[in-house]
Amino acid sequence: MGHQSGFTLIESLFSLMVTAIIMVLLCSICLSLRALKCPAPSNADIDLFGYQMQQTLLIAEDVFVEAGELHYAINEEEYTLIHDQDRLVKKGGYEILLFNVEAVDYEIGDFVTIKIKREDKVIEKVIGLKRLNYD
Repeated sequence: MGHQSGFTLIESLFSLMVTAIIMVLLCSICLSLRALKCPAPSNADIDLFGYQMQQTLLIAEDVFVEAGELHYAINEEEYTLIHDQDRLVKKGGYEILLFNVEAVDYEIGDFVTIKIKREDKVIEKVIGLKRLNYD
């Protein structure tokens, strides 16, 4: 008899057992991943925008709302926040501040507030304080 190549019965059973263990682990991982839920979208960008506008409006002059737009001046340069194609944009240049914005409303009372409508939710943020030089 010559030398025969191939696997022995023990080698074949061992490889079959390893393959079965790997398949069971893959199935359990897939089931665990399926059970995970996607997190709800956060509004962290709106929070960050609110903080940035608070700092900006602290040094701003002549803050007023006209025709649904917020106008302010810094160092004699005029800026306007407008709603343009589902975005909140700062004119005086063209800087996109927020995406996925359905509607924007501003109100100046004792505080400067912004109401942002996104995905049928209205998020209200205080972005400034009423100052004497706003009028």
